Amino acid sequence: MPHEAKVPGPIEGLRLPARAWGSLRREGITNLDQLMSMAYQIDQFPDIGAKMAQVIRAELVRVMSLNEQTPNPSSEG
Repeated sequence: MPHEAKVPGPIEGLRLPARAWGSLRREGITNLDQLMSMAYQIDQFPDIGAKMAQVIRAELVRVMSLNEQTPNPSSEG
């Protein structure tokens, strides 16, 4: 089944190498939801091999784990 969860936000906050940015731009990927839906196909994009795809997926996992955390304003000092 395809990815159905909506993931808000642009991809600009991702920590990626310049080559990855160029390839994602060429593919028209501008937000996290688009990247999530293509995550298992990104190694087929131009200039992205298996290692770069792994870097992108790892960064996506990192960002997704941050998005799952809900900040509690009352706990801030």
